[in-house]
Amino acid sequence: MCPVVISSTSIVTSECLIPLKLLSLKVHAAENKNILNWVTENELNMSHFFIKKSSDTRNFTEAGKVVAKNQAGRNTYSFNDLFPVDTIIYYWLKQVDQNESFTCSDIQKIKTGRYLQLLLAPQPCNRLYNFQPGNLKGPYCNQDL
Repeated sequence: MCPVVISSTSIVTSECLIPLKLLSLKVHAAENKNILNWVTENELNMSHFFIKKSSDTRNFTEAGKVVAKNQAGRNTYSFNDLFPVDTIIYYWLKQVDQNESFTCSDIQKIKTGRYLQLLLAPQPCNRLYNFQPGNLKGPYCNQDL
């Protein structure tokens, strides 16, 4: 396993370079999801990509895994994060070869503009309020104030 160096803006392995060139990594928001697109070149013995995400740049979790095409030339990839619950999310790719060596991309930041919205009802209010979260699916909450 390769040693890893972590800085405030990127995560990179320091010794074990794998034969892959990441040409670009872009993240953009779409309706109820974030889409990651990346382009690689010169894939040789590649296995997969782990997509990592965080809301604070410290605690990353695995958002998904994409199998590498492992082809010469340029390769394009896409991943849909269907659960972007925070308003600011940080992503990076862990690029793993068939020997389990890996390299990591720079961190990409996206502001989604998604906020928790509450509907307060009935109007005019009495002592029982119904809270309905906007843009989220699930049961409603009744709160007696």
